[in-house]
Amino acid sequence: MTSKTVDVTSLKSNSSSKIIGKPFTIFGLTFYHEDSSFKIGTDALLFSAVIRGINDISSVLDVGCGCGIVGLSYIGKHRTARLTGIDVHLPSVQRAAANAALNGLNDRSVFYQADFTRFPTDEKFDLIVSNPPYFQNHLKSMSEEKNLSRHLSGELTYDVLISKAAEVCGKFTSLILPWFYRDRVIRLAVAGRLHLCRAIDFWSKPSSKQPVRSVLVFSKVPGKMPVETERYFIRNEDNSYHSDYSKLIGA
Repeated sequence: MTSKTVDVTSLKSNSSSKIIGKPFTIFGLTFYHEDSSFKIGTDALLFSAVIRGINDISSVLDVGCGCGIVGLSYIGKHRTARLTGIDVHLPSVQRAAANAALNGLNDRSVFYQADFTRFPTDEKFDLIVSNPPYFQNHLKSMSEEKNLSRHLSGELTYDVLISKAAEVCGKFTSLILPWFYRDRVIRLAVAGRLHLCRAIDFWSKPSSKQPVRSVLVFSKVPGKMPVETERYFIRNEDNSYHSDYSKLIGA
C-alpha cells in the first residue's frame, strides 16, 4: 500500500477538515474526532496520560493514530519531540492533521495514510505508541470503520505489530490493550528483544474481579530490576471517577 502524505494546508478546502461535532478538550489541547474511525474514549485518555510521563524523546511514531490524540498529547507536553502518525483510515488521518494545525503542532507533526506492515521507513523512532484494534475472532460490525478501529486484521496481529515495532524502535514501545492479552504480548515482546520496563493494570472498580486494560512500556535496553505491575482504578463503586483516574488524567 502506498503511503500518502497529508498536507495540512490542503485540508482547508477538504470537507473532512471542517468542524464536525463538539470539541473535546484535554491536556490543554482541543480535538475533534467525530469523523475518526474510533472516537476518543477512556482508553485513549489513560494511554495518553501514561506515555506523557516518558521523557527524553525526540521522535514519536503513533501507529493507528486516529484523530491524533495520543501522539499530539505527547508532543504538546514535550516541546522538542516530533510526531509521525499513521492510520489506514484516510478521514482519521485528515482529522489528525487538522487537529495538529488547530493546536499549533503542525510544524512538528506529519501524518500518513498507511498500513504499518507496509510503512516504508528506515528511521528509528525514540518512542512507538499504539492504541491498536483489539478484537480477535469476534463477530464483526456492519460498519467497516468500526472493524478497522476495533478488530485486528489477518495481517496486523499482535505478533506482527510487535515484530514491526521492534524493527523501528529506538528506545521505547508502548501499547494499551485488553488485560487478557497482556501476558501474550509480553512474551511476544521478549521474543523480539523488547524488555518490559513498566506495566499498569487498570481496573474498572475496586470490586472488579480482574483488570480490564493494561498499558505496557517496553525498552530496547534491559532493566536491572524486575518490573512490578502497578494498579489503577478507573471508577469508584458509585460510578464516580476514582482518585487514581483523576490524578492520572490531570497530570
